[in-house]
Amino acid sequence: MLKSKREVGGAYNTPLKKFRAHFDKYDVRKRGGQFAKEGQQDVLLSFSKLTVLDSDSAYPYEVAQLILKFSDSLNSGWTIFEDSIATVLEKKVEDVAIDDIVGMEITMEREDNHLFFTDKAGKDSIGTVWRVTEAGGKIAGVKPFDRALELLAGKGKGEFTGEAVADPVIQRDGLLVNSILGGSFFEDERVKDAYDVVEDIYTKKA
Repeated sequence: MLKSKREVGGAYNTPLKKFRAHFDKYDVRKRGGQFAKEGQQDVLLSFSKLTVLDSDSAYPYEVAQLILKFSDSLNSGWTIFEDSIATVLEKKVEDVAIDDIVGMEITMEREDNHLFFTDKAGKDSIGTVWRVTEAGGKIAGVKPFDRALELLAGKGKGEFTGEAVADPVIQRDGLLVNSILGGSFFEDERVKDAYDVVEDIYTKKA
């Protein structure tokens, strides 16, 4: 299992900014190049069944590879990547590793010009980082009820119910699924506060 020691102390270029894909595998290899130091490692992530959600330029392929620099530093891109896995899986950072998402359908998002730290001379260390924002149907920071509330917009009860009970985020909350199927969800004050019903369609209040 690849796991950083998270000691106090990016990714290589690709046009992809956000994509959803099957995370096939990862390989650890010695970092090359004239600036590489002894013992430094890269992690090659391999993806298939790729759907491009955002890209700097056209990307017509269904496969992709990303290279992340492995590091134990708490302010490194690798640690940010690990932390994002913990956030999505709703676990403590010490309990997760990249192995936990191998074989999953995941969403990756790139952040450019991320500020890692500012040194004593006032110079900023800026670079590119990648985060996992969805894995195995779990979406970072999205609660099942909030997802249902968002999904309701512009739909009637029947259409919404069909989509909602099939949604992987909503499926995480069995009581919520039952309330949608039973109809009590629509009587929730949070739903009434957010929507008007116009010709049997739920329309967000102004």
